[in-house]
Amino acid sequence: FTHLPEDMELAWLSELQRVTRPGGHLLLTVVGRDYFMSVREKRSAKSLTGRMKRLRMLLNPACMFDPRDRIWDPRAVEHFEQTGFYYLRGSGTTGLPGFYQGSFHTEQYIRKRWGALFDIVDVVGKGIGNCQDLVLCRRRG
Repeated sequence: FTHLPEDMELAWLSELQRVTRPGGHLLLTVVGRDYFMSVREKRSAKSLTGRMKRLRMLLNPACMFDPRDRIWDPRAVEHFEQTGFYYLRGSGTTGLPGFYQGSFHTEQYIRKRWGALFDIVDVVGKGIGNCQDLVLCRRRG
């Protein structure tokens, strides 16, 4: 759930609820608040040189976003803090559908929105590659 717009994400979650057996668990990933802020800080300071960007992309391509994004805009942070969700529209990735961009989630958003469909057992910040948060969900019986 690191690359979907909110409407598609909620549709997928609804389908996962439908096909998961009662009491069944799902382990899902999101990009959380900490990474959102770190990307924003690096972009706003323009601290990544071209060489560093290439190295970082080689080390962790899932955590790179289009340098033309608007994540450094204060309105992006305000929107993210208010809603708990931010969908970052960049230039896209060759070979992938246009909707496949970057999305960020706060734990509060997950507990509220996803919690309407599942029990949220745990949220582990930066649980994968020091980048993506792990979300353990359980379908209610």
